[in-house]
Amino acid sequence: MIIDGYRLKLITSLGFDISDIPSPVESSTAHHDLYGWSKEAKKPYLYIGKIVLSGVKNIKGRFVDKAGKPIPNVYISITGSRRGIWILSGSDGTFSASINAFKGGVLQFYALYWPWSYSKNIEVGDQNEINLGDIVIEGIPPQIVSVKGPTSIEKGKTAEFEVSFIGGESPSVKWFRWNYYEEGGAEIGNTEKISYTLKKSSYICVEVRDKSGGDSRCTSVIVITEPPEIKVFLSDGTELKEKTEYEFDEKTYVPLKISISDPDSPKEELNFSIRSDYPLALSYIYSLSPVLYTGSVKQDGTFSLIFNAWDSDWNFVEKEIKIKVKNKPITPSISIFPDKVSGNAPLNVSFRVQAKDHIGYVSFDFDGDGKEDLRLYSDYVQKTFDKEGNYTVRAKVVSEDGIPAESSVNIYVFPEFKITQFSASVTQGKRPLRVNFTVQTITNASKYVWFFGDGSGAETYQNTISYTYNPRLAGTYYARVIAVSQYGTERSSNYIPITVLNSPPTIQSFSASSTSGYAPLSITFSVSATDDAGITKYKWVFGDGYVVETTTSSISHQYSSGTFTATVTAYDTDGDTDTKSLQIQVLTQPSCDTPSVSLSANPSSGNLPLTVTFTANVSTQFTISEYSWDFNGDNVIDITTSSPTTSYTYIKSYTTTVTAKVTVVNSCGGSASASTPITITVPQKHSADFFTPVSSCVFTSASIINDASFRVSDLNGDGFQDVAVIDVSTGYLHIATGSGDGTYSYSLSLQVCSSSSPCFTFDIADFDNDGKNDVLVFDDSITSLVFFKNSVSGFSSGVSSFVSAVSDPNGVIHCSSFDIRSADLNGDGKKDVFVGCSGYSFYAFGNGNGSFSGGTTLGFNGWVRRAKISDINGDGKPDIVGLDRDNKNIFFALGNAFGVSATLTLPGGITIESFDIADFDLDSKKDIIAISSDQILYLFRNGGGTSFSFSSTANALIASPANSYLLESAEMNKDGVPDILWTAYTSSPQGLTYFDLSFQNGTTEIAFSDSYPKNTSSYFSNVDNAGPISYSPFAVVDVNNDTFDDVVMVYNNGCVVSFKRKTTVPAPQIKLGEGKISDTANKSHSLVGCSSFTAQTTYIIFLYMLLRFLFRKRKARLR
Repeated sequence: MIIDGYRLKLITSLGFDISDIPSPVESSTAHHDLYGWSKEAKKPYLYIGKIVLSGVKNIKGRFVDKAGKPIPNVYISITGSRRGIWILSGSDGTFSASINAFKGGVLQFYALYWPWSYSKNIEVGDQNEINLGDIVIEGIPPQIVSVKGPTSIEKGKTAEFEVSFIGGESPSVKWFRWNYYEEGGAEIGNTEKISYTLKKSSYICVEVRDKSGGDSRCTSVIVITEPPEIKVFLSDGTELKEKTEYEFDEKTYVPLKISISDPDSPKEELNFSIRSDYPLALSYIYSLSPVLYTGSVKQDGTFSLIFNAWDSDWNFVEKEIKIKVKNKPITPSISIFPDKVSGNAPLNVSFRVQAKDHIGYVSFDFDGDGKEDLRLYSDYVQKTFDKEGNYTVRAKVVSEDGIPAESSVNIYVFPEFKITQFSASVTQGKRPLRVNFTVQTITNASKYVWFFGDGSGAETYQNTISYTYNPRLAGTYYARVIAVSQYGTERSSNYIPITVLNSPPTIQSFSASSTSGYAPLSITFSVSATDDAGITKYKWVFGDGYVVETTTSSISHQYSSGTFTATVTAYDTDGDTDTKSLQIQVLTQPSCDTPSVSLSANPSSGNLPLTVTFTANVSTQFTISEYSWDFNGDNVIDITTSSPTTSYTYIKSYTTTVTAKVTVVNSCGGSASASTPITITVPQKHSADFFTPVSSCVFTSASIINDASFRVSDLNGDGFQDVAVIDVSTGYLHIATGSGDGTYSYSLSLQVCSSSSPCFTFDIADFDNDGKNDVLVFDDSITSLVFFKNSVSGFSSGVSSFVSAVSDPNGVIHCSSFDIRSADLNGDGKKDVFVGCSGYSFYAFGNGNGSFSGGTTLGFNGWVRRAKISDINGDGKPDIVGLDRDNKNIFFALGNAFGVSATLTLPGGITIESFDIADFDLDSKKDIIAISSDQILYLFRNGGGTSFSFSSTANALIASPANSYLLESAEMNKDGVPDILWTAYTSSPQGLTYFDLSFQNGTTEIAFSDSYPKNTSSYFSNVDNAGPISYSPFAVVDVNNDTFDDVVMVYNNGCVVSFKRKTTVPAPQIKLGEGKISDTANKSHSLVGCSSFTAQTTYIIFLYMLLRFLFRKRKARLR
């Protein structure tokens, strides 16, 4: 085929030239198929005719938006021939494409820019270029084409940013800045081109948006600043630097300290991280104080420890530290501990393993043959040695460096030991059940441990034992025994069941306090029952609808009228029972009556103290609900009882007759009374005229005085005793000077303490060593000792000494004074002082000038009165002996340190009122005589030191009722034996007009067989309407310098009474025996003021006869 002078060679896909194929077809129309295949001829054919060949057409155009901005990347598809093409528009929105097309044909043009699309059919003509022009794309949201700006900039410089976009309907533009250290993004502009100065590395973002949508882009801009600096230190401050190796042993913990600094970023905007090569490891990797662990290595090696840090401007630095880890061979250790090393076969041994620094397992060789018998991965193993023999047990371990360690122990296994038989004599029976147990072993055991199954057990060396089962509940109990060999091996037997059977309870009796009576009738039921394990409860059915369960064997119940069957059922621990019944008949209550009553007394008269038993005899149809007793006839009920019999002891200070009365009330409210006279006789005491009372009424202004505010001493230096008192109500000291004959005259009054807070505690002694007796007061209002110096003509103003010992152990001042006693406590020749307090009593040392210092409290809180300073324990040092009313005892504070070492109390906790110290039994040791609140004398004999034993008592009744008794001891008859004087205070009538004196005889008994003190007389003042002021003060002194002790008392009318000892009448000398002055009585009231010749003569004759009687009696004893 020749075209334009050229032979056209057309090679087909079948490999032949189509020009060589003859054509059977002709056509004048344009035909695209130049050749084909003839099925009929089975050969190719060639179309011969007019051939129209396709030409190359160039199609171009441009895509723009409504604003004329070019749109790139529009997808374009052009088809029309057998093959089509597709392209994208360029960055300027233009496109150009060449495609083969036949004239007269049609090309399909399709463009897509989501969501916009465009299609067009293009007719092919003669032109070779088809220009579609600008194709406007509408309805697409704005799209950013590019964002221009720098990627880095120096800090403080201004950067230019510009955005290019296409599409959209008048879209808005917004620029934002964002970094990690700000919340949200800051808006920095709203035009297509902006200028902005960055302070920190940030992302610059722009958003273009209209109502259909929008687009956004971000670009990062680094602000060029100084990078952070990393420094790493050891705990000793050594800095670790790069390019330097630091050597550490393996398995070492190395504390590190990291410092990160940056001149441009605050500390909170710095970040860091750490990583390491194996085997290095770090703890606390997010801390600036991590700990490096070097790990374990087989051989020496160098590893990297890498530290990274970055700041808020995205500056990133890295620091690499080289760590050389040195291998340190580890030697393991192992110890094995068996729970036993010997015993009988089969022997079970538990091994505890302690191994460290090893890897893997523990290898055990139990039989010593050098071979591994067990690999142990724990620290505990058990092994049973079945055969007799000596075994060497070895345990081995190996460290990770291959170093071995071994431990061994010898186990000795003796011949087999076991129980062959365990038997019981009986396995069932009623309780109590006695069982004999027997055990047999192959070889003899060293001991047997028995368990009986009921919580009890025993241990024996014999193979038999007997045990009695008597449990609370019947049941089966499982007994066993453990046999222990001579090597300590234990073998346990099988269990033997022992069945204990129950015996039901038995009621022996069931009774009622009454089986008939009037309603309401209260009956007490009683039951007696037995059981082998005990009764657990009783069920009472009273027959009137009431049912009660108790654990006691009696109960009371009240019935209304009717006939009832009362039943009781006894239960044992196993629930078995026994029942008994009674018939109860209750009649309707008759109308209330008035009781008939009479009262009898036994005895109806007698000597003081008189104990009378009263019996009320009553007749009534009803039970008596109460007996009300008036023993004194004062119409005041003294006691109410439910019994018709009671007793009462009469204690009077005078002979009198009273009317005792009883009033009874029955259960329906009827009442009646009966009475009987009782005559109480006060036994007359022998009359002994030893004293002459002389009174001086000088203290008319004093109203309240007690034994602590009353002293007798020579105050003016004339050799005669003077009297000083402090009026408790005013705080005034009153002094009366003695004339030497027992009379006194008023001398002076002195305010010694605050009138608003008056005091009464004082003492008289020479406190400044000038030879004159001074006055010392404790003033509670200022908590100080106050010294009043004696100038003979008067007393100076008080000088106070505050003593720190006034305060208690907690530093709180706590002393309400009740007593002052002075003596040389520390042996320095100066007067010291002890103050008895309600609170913490104390002592202070005198300085020899009237002031005091030092000292301390006795260490206990109490109420101390009537103290004595005496050598109680015979060590030659003064001791403090005091009466503690709060704690009801006498205490001993010994002179070595004045700490309370012992106390003395009365039997039954009876209150001690007063006491004194003297050698009553003449054994050269000081005893204690005390009087109690119930008017009993108690003698405590000194056994040495502060060891006192109760010796004897005496009835010291002086008045009733009375309180605040005062007792003193003195040798009143010059027989070498201390005697006892006492008095009491009564409030109505106020005070007593006499005191009692008991002459003692040097024995340990202070009373005769009738319980009264030996040889006791009463001595009266003969002062009308007078008694001791307030709390019974009296003193024993020689008021007239005749060498005989006299008695001085102060009375409530301001009178001072001196009981002067009569020198012409000898006092009884009774040291040789216990002869009574009177055969019928040993106590008498003496009208001391009676001085008639007849009375004195009668007394002398009586005394003479008494002495003759005693002398004859003594001679008869000597024969």
